[in-house]
Amino acid sequence: MAIEQVLRDALALDPDDRERLLVALHDSLEPDDGEVLDPEAWDAAWSAELKKRLSDLEEGRATVHTHEDVMHDLRARLRKR
Repeated sequence: MAIEQVLRDALALDPDDRERLLVALHDSLEPDDGEVLDPEAWDAAWSAELKKRLSDLEEGRATVHTHEDVMHDLRARLRKR
């Protein structure tokens, strides 16, 4: 089935089913290393990641892109397929 048809079908689902689909798709892309973090470790890991990303922004090692720019680029890539 073409991705366009899958997307149309997915968008026709009710919000709860779309959310379930989103989680299932996301989970299918995550590496399964078997590691499960407890909430405190999860918070600490995200806190460290956020500090790193902020530092990267402040020191010019990263740039910010607007949601609109990202979506525009993604749509352009999909149209090329």
